[in-house]
Amino acid sequence: MINHFPLAALLLAVSACTSVPRYETISSAGVATSALGGTAISEVGVAVHQRVSALTGAINRGTGEFRLSDGTYLFVDADGFDLGGWLGGGLGAGVRMDSAGTGAFINAYDYVIPLKYNYTIGGVTSTYTGTVGIETRGVDIPTSGTAQYVGEALADYRPSGGVLQTLSHGTSVVDVDFGAGVVDVVMGFSTTAPIDTISGMGMRIVGVSFFGGRWVTYKNGAIVNMTGAGSTAISGGDFYGYDKSISGPDEVAGVVLIKGVSGVVSGMYVAD
Repeated sequence: MINHFPLAALLLAVSACTSVPRYETISSAGVATSALGGTAISEVGVAVHQRVSALTGAINRGTGEFRLSDGTYLFVDADGFDLGGWLGGGLGAGVRMDSAGTGAFINAYDYVIPLKYNYTIGGVTSTYTGTVGIETRGVDIPTSGTAQYVGEALADYRPSGGVLQTLSHGTSVVDVDFGAGVVDVVMGFSTTAPIDTISGMGMRIVGVSFFGGRWVTYKNGAIVNMTGAGSTAISGGDFYGYDKSISGPDEVAGVVLIKGVSGVVSGMYVAD
């Protein structure tokens, strides 16, 4: 059975969660409840309805309970991840959440979880691919200096009327200029697909998140426009945790969705 919650009720539930003064990792053995936040690419029905959505929720380490909402539905697993890194049972039989980002990511991260899940309502399937975790508090986002984060990436390319191609086991390099308030990311892939690099420049930092930017796709160093006329890009990302050595966020993650008349390119990255 699917739990369907009004957005107002969800926000009330999330606001009731309490955070501890220090940063607890996702796998912490403590008893604190931590609020979760993140960003995902959502596909409702068919690709034309793809969009970027905010995720909210909470993790209770005392009971293991994990809650996550995409703004419409609230996923609840009463005892948390199993040994295989899965959550299940929250939205109905057979619905599970993969904490390894569908197996595309190799590294483990302290504060952020790559994920993918789906559910079907009234014959329409919704799929969410993105990241969620313990976001950096606003007071801990530096106002000067720079940082570079290196990690992994995953992307999909779907030509209009064509077959989906997945670019997995990629790399990501995220450069952050806290003083200028901008984030740049380059995702690279070793692949025979029509693109091997996705680059986003000039995303603007707003609070603990970042958005926008100019997005370009490449093949062998040359710009290629795989999405065709009328292409638009929507991106979102978040800062996670805290690293005392840089007095700033420990991890960073985000997604991008590029759509045009010739197809769709989507990407997800996590970096530490």
